[in-house]
Amino acid sequence: MKISEIELQEAKGFFGRRPGDPYVHTDGITAEFKQVTPFPPSGQGAYSNVEERDQNIANLEKKVLKDKIQWVNNPGNNKAFAVAQLQTSDGDAVYWGRYINTTQGVLTGKWANNEIPAGWKLNTATSQKLATGYDPQTLVGVGTSFPNIDQALITIKGKLANVQHEQQLTQALDAVRQGQLPIFQGMASQMPALRDYFGEILTPVALASGVIGGDADLARKDVLNSPYAKCKVRWPMSKTHNLVDSVFQSAKGADLGISSKGGNGAKASAKNIYDAIEKARTTNPQLIKTYKKVTALDAPLELGVVFGIIDPRIAVDCRNMINTGVNRLPAKYAKLCSNFSPELTNKNYNAGLHLLSSIAKHVANRLNAIPNMSEGIKAFMNQSSIVQIYLDMKVQGQDAVVTGFRSIYPPNFEGTMVIDAGKSYYATMKPSKFAFGFK
Repeated sequence: MKISEIELQEAKGFFGRRPGDPYVHTDGITAEFKQVTPFPPSGQGAYSNVEERDQNIANLEKKVLKDKIQWVNNPGNNKAFAVAQLQTSDGDAVYWGRYINTTQGVLTGKWANNEIPAGWKLNTATSQKLATGYDPQTLVGVGTSFPNIDQALITIKGKLANVQHEQQLTQALDAVRQGQLPIFQGMASQMPALRDYFGEILTPVALASGVIGGDADLARKDVLNSPYAKCKVRWPMSKTHNLVDSVFQSAKGADLGISSKGGNGAKASAKNIYDAIEKARTTNPQLIKTYKKVTALDAPLELGVVFGIIDPRIAVDCRNMINTGVNRLPAKYAKLCSNFSPELTNKNYNAGLHLLSSIAKHVANRLNAIPNMSEGIKAFMNQSSIVQIYLDMKVQGQDAVVTGFRSIYPPNFEGTMVIDAGKSYYATMKPSKFAFGFK
C-alpha cells in the first residue's frame, strides 16, 4: 500500500499562497494571486499605534496602489496589516487586506484561506472538492459529539439544506441507514468529493446500520463491546487525529477510531504513534520492551544533538532565528542546509525554519537507518484501536454508485514504514510533527 501525499497548500493559509493561484468571483470574474505583503515589513513587528497604522494605509492607497483595499476583517487594536495583490483576467489589479497584530516571526496562519472578500473563492482542484460542502466540517461541525448516529443524522440533514444536491445526499443517507448501498443520481462528476469527503459521513452511518461486517464487527466486539448504533459518535477533525476521521465511543468510554478511505489514505502523525504506544502499555507491554527505542521521537533539534548532527549552540541559534524572523541564512549553515532548497524569495521565508527543516531531514534519515525502526512503528500501529474502512465507488452513466465497503482490523500497515520530514517542515511556516509513511 502506498500512502498518498497530502495536499498541504490548502491548509497553509493565505500567506502560503503561490503566485498564479486562481480565484473566481460569483459574477464570473477570474483572478490570479500575485503576492501578499506585510506592513510594517516582515520581522519589524507593528506600528506604534493605530493612528500610525491608518496613516500608512492611507498613504499606500493614495501613492502606491491607486485603489482602495478590500478588508476582510475589522481593524480592532491590531497595529499591523497585510495586503494581497491579485490580477483579474482583464488585467485590473485587486487588493485585499487583513489587519494583523504583528509581522514578527512566522506569518503563516495569520490569514486563513477563507478570509477573503464576499463573492470570491479559491479555484484549485482541492478547494473545489471542499467547496461542495460534503465534508464533516460543513455538515457536522467541529468538536460535536452525538449520543448516537440518528442524532447525528438530524444535524447533518439540517445542514444539507444549504448544500447543492441536498435531495440526492439525503436519499443516500436514508438508503445506507436502511441497509442499502446508495446511488447518487446525476452526480458522476462529483464522485471524488463524494468518495473522499461525504464518505467520512457515510461510513459511520453504514457501520451503525450493519452494512459493514467482517473485520468491522470484530473491531466492535474487541474494543467497544457494544453495537455501533448504541455508541456515541463524533468527527474529531483535528491535526492530532490524522489517521482517524470519526470515532465511536462505548458507554464505558472505550474509543474506536474509524479511518474512512476512498483512496490510499494519509500519513500518520507522531500523535497516532503515541496513542498506539499508550495502548500497548496496558495491552501489550512486551511490545514496548521489544521496540522501546522507537518511542524516542523527540523534536528535531533535540534528536539532532543526540545524534551529533548539531551541537546545542546550533539548537539555541535556530530557535532564536525562528523567533526573530531572520530572513538570511548564515553562511556557516550552508553545508548543513544543502539537503533542502526552499524558495528564498518567498515573503514568508525564515532562515531559522530553513535550518530546522534541514536538521529534521537529517534526523529522519538517521532514524530510518536504525535497525527495526520500520518494524517497530508498524507493530505499534497495527495494534491501535482503529478500523480501516475503504469505500468503493464507480461511475455508471450519469450516476455515482457505491459498490461496497471493505473493513480491515486490526489495522494492516504494510511495506517499509519510514519517518518523513518532507511534508511537515518548511522554511515558510511553523512545523507540525514528523509524519510516518510507506515507501
